[in-house]
Amino acid sequence: MSLQNLSMKRIIFLLSCLYMLSAYSQDTLVGIVTDSVVIRATRIRGFQHSIPRAINLISEAQFQEGQQQLSLTESLVGVPGLLASNGENFAQDVRLSIRGFGARAPFGIRGIKLVVDGFIFSTPDGQGQLDNVDPGILSRGEVLRGASSGLYGNAAGGVVSLTTASPEEGFQLNGGLALGGFGFQRYQMRASYAGENLSQLYYGARTVNQGYRAHSQVQNDFFHGRWSYTLKPFHTITLIANYLNSPLAQDPGGLTLDEVEENRRQARGRNVDFGAGESVSQGMIGLKSTKLWYPSPNSVHVVHGLSARLQVTQRDFSNFLPFQFGGAVAFDRLFGGGGIDYEFKKSGVWGYYMLTAGLDVDLQQDDRQRFMNMNGERGDLTLDQKESFSDVGVFLLQSLSPLSTRSLTLDLGIRWDRLGIGLEDQFLADEDQSAQLSYTQWSPSGGISYKWLDGREDVYTEHYVYVHSSVSFETPTLTELSNNPSGLGGFNPEIQPQTAQNLEGGFKGRIGNGFQYQAVGYLIFLENELVPYELADFPGRTFYRNAGASRRTGLEVNGNYLWTPNLRTEVAYTYAVYRYRSYIADGENLEGNELPGLPNHQGYVAVIYQKEEGFFGRAWLQHRGQVFADDANAVEIAPYTIINLRLGWNFLREKWDAQPYVGVNNLTNTPYFANIRINAFGGRYYEPAGGRHLFIGVKVQFHK
Repeated sequence: MSLQNLSMKRIIFLLSCLYMLSAYSQDTLVGIVTDSVVIRATRIRGFQHSIPRAINLISEAQFQEGQQQLSLTESLVGVPGLLASNGENFAQDVRLSIRGFGARAPFGIRGIKLVVDGFIFSTPDGQGQLDNVDPGILSRGEVLRGASSGLYGNAAGGVVSLTTASPEEGFQLNGGLALGGFGFQRYQMRASYAGENLSQLYYGARTVNQGYRAHSQVQNDFFHGRWSYTLKPFHTITLIANYLNSPLAQDPGGLTLDEVEENRRQARGRNVDFGAGESVSQGMIGLKSTKLWYPSPNSVHVVHGLSARLQVTQRDFSNFLPFQFGGAVAFDRLFGGGGIDYEFKKSGVWGYYMLTAGLDVDLQQDDRQRFMNMNGERGDLTLDQKESFSDVGVFLLQSLSPLSTRSLTLDLGIRWDRLGIGLEDQFLADEDQSAQLSYTQWSPSGGISYKWLDGREDVYTEHYVYVHSSVSFETPTLTELSNNPSGLGGFNPEIQPQTAQNLEGGFKGRIGNGFQYQAVGYLIFLENELVPYELADFPGRTFYRNAGASRRTGLEVNGNYLWTPNLRTEVAYTYAVYRYRSYIADGENLEGNELPGLPNHQGYVAVIYQKEEGFFGRAWLQHRGQVFADDANAVEIAPYTIINLRLGWNFLREKWDAQPYVGVNNLTNTPYFANIRINAFGGRYYEPAGGRHLFIGVKVQFHK
């Protein structure tokens, strides 16, 4: 299926039909087992410790308490296996990588599925941006580490599932102000109300930052609204809408090592001359109906649920790249979709069984144009084409736990995807480059976990051992396909989807409420790994090619210990080796080389003090090991360690609350790089990060 021949009326009709098929679902399946936190990112309800997958939770305090909220990197830093970078170049957006998936992205996110409030925020072709997800509205995060194509289809090398704040009972009004180094300013306002059947929330934020380097200013305004209405018990309709306007995000570009040593804060000259940067506006609206029901009023032994989602997003984007021919880019992107999930749970003296079956239909259309970049002004048209991407996926997930074993859980899943890609060339000066591509893919997965208890009555203890295996796939995105190294329009005919065989296993559990841990090892074999590179004729534009094969191995460990009711320690460590098994590029055999941009070692240690009222503090150390900047492994980037600090005070009063806070980033003023441009032409790999800088802020809440 392709969007190329679908009108907007047909798309709206299709999504409307999907919605009308359902007014039902569940948000939680009750009465299963007594365990830890319920996880939603897996699409079949489960519990954090018993699910045979590696999962991390991000609390509301990690998003909200004393944080600068300039990007999500500060909240995700403690997740093992996850690499967050590029948090200081807002023209490129935050880049996330989970076990190497997503590392190839020069901007935004590739290969990782973004989910917000149950809505898919990634485009069907696998791109994602976090610029339309403001940290100030988030209350919870789930990071599913490991390939998840069996759950979400294309480009699901991992999942980041975020939940926005829900209104508390009554009326509340919140405001926030923060100021800091490098011209940082942030303003927030939130109003919410929750009644018997209706809850609503409105949020707005403005962020302005001059940036550490020259030519790195950013300005954006964000609005988010959420409305929920309970029609009857266990039946809720939810509507969300958000809008982002970012008229300015400058790109200072990559520097050579000599330029870094001369002046870390300078911008690349060509980036300034050609006005490199972007502007974007994006609006999204989504509707979800959820309901669950019981066949008999007094029984929870059998539960049925059905859910439906509809969503549409429109994104206007333009940017200038640091070269002339085709260096001014603009596209109008429309994407959306719908889905239906049926859930079933049955429990009895024999154990319990859960099933989730669903259909996803996601569609995307990009109207892409390129122009001559005349020193920051658009010149003559050089490319004009309509690109489309569609993904129809059907999945079945099952979980079984026989009561006779009391501790065994078996998960099985299968998903089938049909993907269609189309291009209609509307610029025929270089001949007609129109094209059609299609793929089909099966993505099976399976896992098993086993739990044992220590038998102590005074401290509840549980330990799990698990193993999980899956198949995943990732197509090139429309942007990657349209970056044709021939200089012509059309798609790059040389790149193909990458596929991966994934195996992971490990231990996780807890001892009482004081200690929780995970230790996971994994092995991944990839075919046709997509690799970025640059060309001399188009410096600053990233092209892609397939490596023959690669292998990824790693160990991820994390834990937290509660010393007192208010004081805890968190630690995380990642050891990973990513190597090419076969890869010949530009006549050079790169077999055995490490993939660039990915460190062998990552470490994180945090000390956190929290109280409902009074002083709070958070200090964390982050270590990142050596990485290579190129496929040839000729350029090494030195390891670094930085320390960040947050301090504040919670004042709680009958009618109002207040939270003044102060933060210091890079407390030791360590020189390091916020981003490495992989395989950059001319040795321009380096994007220096800011030195030590301070910010202060205050949040105030009025409630009735």
